[in-house]
Amino acid sequence: LGASRGRIVAQLFLEMLLLSAAAACAALLLVQFVLARLQLFHDRANPFWLDLGVSPGSALYVGALAMLAGAIAGVVPAMQATGGLMQSGLRVRSGGGGPRLGKLWSAMIVAQIALAVVFIPLAVNLGWGMLRPSVVGPGFAVEDYMTARVQFFGPAAQFAQLQRDLVRGLEAEAGIAAVAVSQIVPGAEPTRQAFELEQIEGAAPVDGVPAPATSLAVIANRVGRGFFETFDVAVLAGRAFEADDFEHERNSVLINRTFAERFASWPGGPLGRRIRDRSTRSSESEAWYEIVGVVGDLPANDEAPRLYLPLAPGERSPLMLTFRINPGVSGTTDRLREIAASLHTRLLVDGVDPLEERYARFQEERMATVYALAIVTLSVVLLSAAGMYALMSFTVNQRRREIGLRSALGAQPLQLLAGTFRKPVRQIAAGAAVGLLAAYFAGGVIPIEDLGGRHVPGVLIVAALFILVVSVLAVAEPARRALRLAPTEALRDGG
Repeated sequence: LGASRGRIVAQLFLEMLLLSAAAACAALLLVQFVLARLQLFHDRANPFWLDLGVSPGSALYVGALAMLAGAIAGVVPAMQATGGLMQSGLRVRSGGGGPRLGKLWSAMIVAQIALAVVFIPLAVNLGWGMLRPSVVGPGFAVEDYMTARVQFFGPAAQFAQLQRDLVRGLEAEAGIAAVAVSQIVPGAEPTRQAFELEQIEGAAPVDGVPAPATSLAVIANRVGRGFFETFDVAVLAGRAFEADDFEHERNSVLINRTFAERFASWPGGPLGRRIRDRSTRSSESEAWYEIVGVVGDLPANDEAPRLYLPLAPGERSPLMLTFRINPGVSGTTDRLREIAASLHTRLLVDGVDPLEERYARFQEERMATVYALAIVTLSVVLLSAAGMYALMSFTVNQRRREIGLRSALGAQPLQLLAGTFRKPVRQIAAGAAVGLLAAYFAGGVIPIEDLGGRHVPGVLIVAALFILVVSVLAVAEPARRALRLAPTEALRDGG
């Protein structure tokens, strides 16, 4: 009709640009909502100048991605479609042919399905690892505990004496049953640190299982006297910390049950083995620590490998106090501040919260990550379904004449579906097979548990079946159109 090639390309580009711009705006709104939720959590602990909102640079970056998406989805196909003579294209269309699906399109469909099969198990394992603590519970009466942060602006030796006096003063209170000192509240430790296990030369495998690698990802915490007694954590093997262990020259550590069970193939067991911190390049990273005991998991819901080092009085500032309150007792917060103020004016006590509320905030932060995983997973599934729907719709439109001829010659519905969708079904099966194979190898390479996840039995097979069901549902509407296609209509459109 006289339209130039540039005008057709510009029109298709604008159409795709509008769609990609709408998607970009929706994504920015969603990201802003999630970051606003995270800001509420970080405001309690981070500096006031830390802003988690969407920056202008991020908005420009998303806009550039929208432009790129519009160019890829609009300009490239338009250039290909208008590359030849339009009259030639019309003759091809009238002859019942038309463009065919190339190898690149088939490869993209297979890769899309495979990516979904790989990503879903990873997302489920990570999500369950973050949700499990709230489902299982910490394993002790968390509502009976209070926490507080204590720091002193002065010499370490003076802080050591003030720390002892503060703990003795709290233990003397009738409403407080026990007091624990630690560098970090149990269950709130930062990401896992890299530790190195000392090798035993010539150690033979135990029951055919070789000794573990020297590099270990462990959650570490420093604890003071009475820590495990306060939380009623039992010593399962070896011994607990003794008074001499809190002196600087004694390098003793305890590990939890999960740590001991995960590396049960250690020759002779974990007791007596030596380990050192390799996460930093300080002098501490060169010091070897001897494992002297195994304690229960604390908290018992995440089952992460943990390592406890002794915390000498005055060694760290700030530190965390966790004290167990007797039932029906109130006013311990005010009493804690009174005791601290009576000891020294520079002994600061803040962040006094019930341990139950701290754990609830930790879980809210995990839930934000779970929501993000769910959104990304849903996007991957929808993309796979959209790709299969587009593939099937394209197949039906391009084979209308063939479907009409076969239907007029008496072909049954199942025969029509088998002939029309044989190649797309093979692509679905190939994508699922490639995804299963890739997910199997990814499970052995990606340290899910080190990232905070937890393996869910059978999730790989369920993910593959789920993608197959989604693909079948995606092709249901194109299949219904193919079966309802009247032979006369198909022949008239094709000829």
